[in-house]
Amino acid sequence: MSKVITSDDFSGNYIHFGVRENAMAAISNGLVLSGFEVMCGTFLVFSDYMRPSIRLSAIMNLNTRYIMTHDSIGVGEDGATHQPIEHLSSLRAIPGINLYRPASGLETIAAIRDLLDSNGQSIIALTRQKIDRLDSNTTTLQSGAYVISYEEEKRELDFTVFASGSEVNIALKLKRLLKTHNFNIRVISVVCFDKLALSDHKTIKFFCNDASHLIAIEAGIDMGWHKIIGKYGNFYGLSAFGTSGKGTDLYEYYSLTADKIAKQILIDLNSNLISNV
Repeated sequence: MSKVITSDDFSGNYIHFGVRENAMAAISNGLVLSGFEVMCGTFLVFSDYMRPSIRLSAIMNLNTRYIMTHDSIGVGEDGATHQPIEHLSSLRAIPGINLYRPASGLETIAAIRDLLDSNGQSIIALTRQKIDRLDSNTTTLQSGAYVISYEEEKRELDFTVFASGSEVNIALKLKRLLKTHNFNIRVISVVCFDKLALSDHKTIKFFCNDASHLIAIEAGIDMGWHKIIGKYGNFYGLSAFGTSGKGTDLYEYYSLTADKIAKQILIDLNSNLISNV
């Protein structure tokens, strides 16, 4: 149970910080230095205000943990000011931070277990919009990712699709669509990009499994993803700020749906715009 800390009663465990994100992160760092286990939360886009304190806790190797919500254009009608586009990549760029973006309840539990067992700063980015329930099959995140859907035929793998968070749903739907064109596909859920990017070459090679084509899907910019999919891999995401509208409409508008990605892949294949890895 959460009990609010007030000026008259310091026995609680929950602080109403109000609209003061950088102060919240700074105070959280101080509480960690004082021996407390701390989690603080806000919208992912407001990590902009918190960046000085986030960076300091990374430099100081503090176990400050953040729960960030509303992690994509799925925020919807609030528009570009509240829709994080570059934030996942920019936070991953800070040394010493593990950013988790789970796609299901079980992945969220695995991420929380992982961050509680690790030293250093961690961020969990959670979706706002409704997503399909996934049959996740992971309880550990040693490499930050796992195969959520294996290829179904024992022959050459045509596509390995990497995705994170709510876009894992899109990747699984994409697999079903491309299967109708006789493609052999596996899907990787990247719960912690940082761990995967820092893993050894053998780990990434295992996930890719010599697929002819590597694809990544994330509702953000592509910075860092080519560490995983290589310079010839194809990224489907965003390269501009969002806009106001329903979350589902925005995914359609920015061509981040399984139908539109599948259509683009088939066009690119026929035009030789998708290169072999």
